[in-house]
Amino acid sequence: MSFARTAISLDEVNIYAKPLTKKVKLFTVSNEDRYYSGEIGDYIAFREDNPHDIFIIRADLFPVLYHEI
Repeated sequence: MSFARTAISLDEVNIYAKPLTKKVKLFTVSNEDRYYSGEIGDYIAFREDNPHDIFIIRADLFPVLYHEI
């Protein structure tokens, strides 16, 4: 938590996000057979109201969808 930045989406849901420093493959609990790719500069994030909801946000979409608080 100490390294993540807090951000808020347009629909008022807080997230915690951190820019990726290396490529990742993110497998989710809801679909263990499929993964999401994250590139350097993309963000890994989770919702404040559900820390198990972890997801990748593309670097070019982050400033459009979220702003840091």
